[in-house]
Amino acid sequence: MRLWSLLVLGLTACSQGTNVAPVGVLSKQTMVEVLEDILITEAGASHFRNIDELNYMMADRYAAVLKRHGISYEQFVRSYEHYLQQPAQLASIYDEVIVRLSAKEAAIRNSGNYQPAPISAPRQR
Repeated sequence: MRLWSLLVLGLTACSQGTNVAPVGVLSKQTMVEVLEDILITEAGASHFRNIDELNYMMADRYAAVLKRHGISYEQFVRSYEHYLQQPAQLASIYDEVIVRLSAKEAAIRNSGNYQPAPISAPRQR
């Protein structure tokens, strides 16, 4: 009977698959949403030339993204580190981020209000 219980427990654990994040780790869907917002935030800051000003501003913007999603910096880092150890899952997360960002870009381009940003000179260090 004990062997049967262990077998059922083992099969149950295996059947959960990789879609369930460990305790304390953000779900794949939440990671997609947070990374999407982070990448949009970073794209908006690409025009800064002063690295100190950029770092200060981005720290505030990252904090705002995490707050909007109701997560802490520590929880995001723990989750990102978890997914770094799961390359297939991380690739899947970024694939979904790309799909979502591409859809947003297409919607903006098709809205009639699209104006491409001017190309600026390369940054000097």
